[in-house]
Amino acid sequence: MQLDDTIPSPKLFLSDEQHKSAQELLPEGPTYIGVGPTANFKGKMWPAAYFSEVCNFLSQNNQPFHNATFVIFGAPDEVDQAQPLVNALPDGHVIDLVGKTQPGVGAACLKRCRFYLGNDSGLMHCAAALKVQTLGLFGPSRDEHYRPWGDYADFIRTPESRDELIGYKGFEPSHIKQTLMANLTVDMVITKIQNMLSD
Repeated sequence: MQLDDTIPSPKLFLSDEQHKSAQELLPEGPTYIGVGPTANFKGKMWPAAYFSEVCNFLSQNNQPFHNATFVIFGAPDEVDQAQPLVNALPDGHVIDLVGKTQPGVGAACLKRCRFYLGNDSGLMHCAAALKVQTLGLFGPSRDEHYRPWGDYADFIRTPESRDELIGYKGFEPSHIKQTLMANLTVDMVITKIQNMLSD
Protein backbone atom coordinates (compact mmCIF):
# COMPACT_ATOMS: atom_id res chain seq x y z
CA MET A 1 0.00 0.00 0.00
CA GLN A 2 1.57 3.29 -1.08
CA LEU A 3 1.13 6.03 1.50
CA ASP A 4 0.85 9.77 1.21
CA ASP A 5 4.42 11.09 1.51
CA THR A 6 3.26 13.63 4.07
CA ILE A 7 2.28 10.89 6.53
CA PRO A 8 5.34 9.22 8.06
CA SER A 9 5.47 5.47 8.45
CA PRO A 10 6.01 4.19 11.99
CA LYS A 11 9.44 2.93 12.96
CA LEU A 12 10.55 0.70 15.82
CA PHE A 13 14.10 0.76 17.14
CA LEU A 14 15.72 -2.35 18.61
CA SER A 15 18.94 -2.89 20.51
CA ASP A 16 21.88 -5.04 19.43
CA GLU A 17 21.19 -7.32 22.38
CA GLN A 18 17.59 -7.82 21.28
CA HIS A 19 18.74 -8.70 17.76
CA LYS A 20 21.28 -11.17 19.18
CA SER A 21 18.63 -12.89 21.30
CA ALA A 22 16.31 -13.09 18.30
CA GLN A 23 19.02 -14.69 16.19
CA GLU A 24 19.41 -17.41 18.82
CA LEU A 25 15.68 -18.12 18.70
CA LEU A 26 15.40 -17.84 14.90
CA PRO A 27 18.78 -18.81 13.39
CA GLU A 28 19.75 -18.07 9.81
CA GLY A 29 18.49 -20.53 7.22
CA PRO A 30 14.72 -21.00 7.15
CA THR A 31 12.24 -18.55 5.68
CA TYR A 32 10.26 -17.37 8.71
CA ILE A 33 6.63 -16.29 8.42
CA GLY A 34 5.16 -14.57 11.47
CA VAL A 35 1.60 -15.36 12.48
CA GLY A 36 -0.50 -13.57 15.11
CA PRO A 37 -3.63 -15.66 15.74
CA THR A 38 -4.68 -13.90 18.96
CA ALA A 39 -6.57 -10.71 19.79
CA ASN A 40 -8.00 -8.88 22.78
CA PHE A 41 -11.42 -10.50 22.39
CA LYS A 42 -12.75 -13.61 20.68
CA GLY A 43 -14.73 -11.77 18.02
CA LYS A 44 -11.53 -10.32 16.48
CA MET A 45 -9.85 -13.72 16.15
CA TRP A 46 -9.85 -15.28 12.69
CA PRO A 47 -10.41 -19.04 13.12
CA ALA A 48 -7.28 -21.08 13.84
CA ALA A 49 -8.35 -23.58 11.18
CA TYR A 50 -8.33 -20.78 8.60
CA PHE A 51 -4.83 -19.67 9.62
CA SER A 52 -3.70 -23.28 9.34
CA GLU A 53 -5.17 -23.67 5.84
CA VAL A 54 -3.44 -20.50 4.64
CA CYS A 55 -0.09 -21.51 6.13
CA ASN A 56 -0.25 -25.02 4.72
CA PHE A 57 -1.27 -23.78 1.28
CA LEU A 58 1.41 -21.11 1.04
CA SER A 59 4.16 -23.52 2.10
CA GLN A 60 3.44 -26.01 -0.69
CA ASN A 61 6.08 -26.67 -3.35
CA ASN A 62 4.86 -24.14 -5.94
CA GLN A 63 3.82 -21.43 -3.50
CA PRO A 64 5.69 -18.31 -2.31
CA PHE A 65 6.63 -19.63 1.14
CA HIS A 66 7.67 -23.13 0.12
CA ASN A 67 9.07 -25.03 3.10
CA ALA A 68 8.69 -21.98 5.38
CA THR A 69 8.78 -22.11 9.17
CA PHE A 70 5.82 -20.40 10.82
CA VAL A 71 6.57 -18.40 13.96
CA ILE A 72 3.56 -17.98 16.23
CA PHE A 73 3.49 -14.78 18.31
CA GLY A 74 1.34 -13.76 21.26
CA ALA A 75 1.34 -12.58 24.86
CA PRO A 76 1.72 -14.82 27.94
CA ASP A 77 -2.03 -14.74 28.61
CA GLU A 78 -2.79 -15.82 25.02
CA VAL A 79 -1.21 -19.29 25.11
CA ASP A 80 -4.58 -21.05 25.10
CA GLN A 81 -5.82 -18.87 22.23
CA ALA A 82 -2.80 -19.71 20.07
CA GLN A 83 -2.45 -23.41 20.89
CA PRO A 84 -4.96 -24.72 18.30
CA LEU A 85 -2.88 -23.17 15.51
CA VAL A 86 0.41 -24.39 16.98
CA ASN A 87 -1.04 -27.91 17.11
CA ALA A 88 -2.36 -27.73 13.53
CA LEU A 89 0.95 -26.88 11.85
CA PRO A 90 3.47 -29.60 10.91
CA ASP A 91 6.27 -30.51 13.28
CA GLY A 92 9.55 -28.98 12.23
CA HIS A 93 7.81 -26.05 10.54
CA VAL A 94 6.41 -24.19 13.53
CA ILE A 95 8.08 -22.24 16.32
CA ASP A 96 5.86 -21.31 19.24
CA LEU A 97 6.98 -18.00 20.78
CA VAL A 98 3.67 -17.21 22.49
CA GLY A 99 4.53 -15.80 25.90
CA LYS A 100 8.14 -16.98 25.60
CA THR A 101 10.01 -13.71 24.98
CA GLN A 102 10.26 -10.19 26.34
CA PRO A 103 8.48 -7.67 24.08
CA GLY A 104 11.69 -6.25 22.62
CA VAL A 105 13.08 -9.67 21.78
CA GLY A 106 9.72 -10.65 20.31
CA ALA A 107 9.89 -7.58 18.09
CA ALA A 108 13.40 -8.52 16.99
CA CYS A 109 12.08 -11.98 16.11
CA LEU A 110 9.32 -10.34 14.08
CA LYS A 111 11.99 -8.40 12.21
CA ARG A 112 13.49 -11.71 11.07
CA CYS A 113 10.24 -12.73 9.37
CA ARG A 114 9.68 -12.52 5.63
CA PHE A 115 5.96 -11.83 6.09
CA TYR A 116 3.47 -11.34 8.93
CA LEU A 117 -0.18 -12.41 8.94
CA GLY A 118 -2.30 -11.56 11.94
CA ASN A 119 -5.46 -10.24 13.51
CA ASP A 120 -5.90 -6.58 14.40
CA SER A 121 -3.53 -6.28 17.37
CA GLY A 122 -0.44 -4.56 18.68
CA LEU A 123 1.70 -7.28 17.07
CA MET A 124 0.33 -6.33 13.67
CA HIS A 125 1.37 -2.70 14.20
CA CYS A 126 4.76 -3.81 15.48
CA ALA A 127 5.39 -5.86 12.34
CA ALA A 128 4.43 -2.93 10.11
CA ALA A 129 6.69 -0.58 12.08
CA LEU A 130 9.57 -3.02 11.53
CA LYS A 131 8.94 -2.86 7.76
CA VAL A 132 7.98 -6.51 7.60
CA GLN A 133 5.43 -7.12 4.85
CA THR A 134 2.23 -7.25 6.90
CA LEU A 135 -1.37 -8.26 6.28
CA GLY A 136 -3.84 -7.36 9.00
CA LEU A 137 -7.17 -9.20 9.28
CA PHE A 138 -10.17 -7.09 10.24
CA GLY A 139 -13.75 -7.75 11.27
CA PRO A 140 -15.24 -6.14 14.39
CA SER A 141 -12.86 -3.18 14.47
CA ARG A 142 -12.49 -0.12 12.29
CA ASP A 143 -9.86 -0.61 9.60
CA GLU A 144 -10.08 3.10 8.79
CA HIS A 145 -8.68 3.80 12.26
CA TYR A 146 -6.57 0.76 13.07
CA ARG A 147 -5.22 -0.76 9.86
CA PRO A 148 -1.46 -1.36 9.78
CA TRP A 149 0.42 1.62 8.41
CA GLY A 150 3.49 1.67 6.21
CA ASP A 151 4.73 1.01 2.71
CA TYR A 152 4.82 -2.75 3.34
CA ALA A 153 1.48 -3.08 5.14
CA ASP A 154 -2.05 -3.78 4.00
CA PHE A 155 -5.29 -5.16 5.38
CA ILE A 156 -8.31 -7.20 4.43
CA ARG A 157 -11.64 -7.28 6.17
CA THR A 158 -14.79 -9.32 6.44
CA PRO A 159 -17.54 -8.61 3.88
CA GLU A 160 -19.43 -7.08 6.83
CA SER A 161 -18.43 -3.71 8.21
CA ARG A 162 -17.52 -3.21 11.84
CA ASP A 163 -20.93 -1.66 12.47
CA GLU A 164 -22.72 -4.59 10.88
CA LEU A 165 -20.85 -6.97 13.20
CA ILE A 166 -20.94 -5.13 16.52
CA GLY A 167 -22.50 -1.70 16.04
CA TYR A 168 -25.61 -2.46 18.04
CA LYS A 169 -26.84 -1.08 21.32
CA GLY A 170 -25.56 -2.99 24.31
CA PHE A 171 -22.60 -4.62 22.57
CA GLU A 172 -20.02 -5.90 25.06
CA PRO A 173 -16.82 -7.68 23.87
CA SER A 174 -16.71 -9.99 26.88
CA HIS A 175 -20.08 -11.43 25.89
CA ILE A 176 -18.78 -12.60 22.48
CA LYS A 177 -17.84 -16.29 22.67
CA GLN A 178 -17.12 -16.98 19.00
CA THR A 179 -15.29 -15.41 16.09
CA LEU A 180 -17.10 -12.74 14.12
CA MET A 181 -14.71 -13.21 11.20
CA ALA A 182 -15.82 -16.52 9.68
CA ASN A 183 -16.99 -14.81 6.47
CA LEU A 184 -13.44 -13.65 5.73
CA THR A 185 -12.57 -16.76 3.76
CA VAL A 186 -9.28 -18.59 3.32
CA ASP A 187 -9.43 -17.99 -0.43
CA MET A 188 -9.86 -14.25 0.09
CA VAL A 189 -6.78 -14.08 2.31
CA ILE A 190 -4.64 -16.29 0.05
CA THR A 191 -5.55 -14.13 -2.96
CA LYS A 192 -4.69 -10.97 -1.02
CA ILE A 193 -1.29 -12.34 0.02
CA GLN A 194 -0.48 -13.44 -3.52
CA ASN A 195 -1.40 -9.98 -4.82
CA MET A 196 0.77 -8.31 -2.19
CA LEU A 197 3.73 -10.48 -3.09
CA SER A 198 3.33 -9.81 -6.81
CA ASP A 199 3.17 -6.01 -6.50
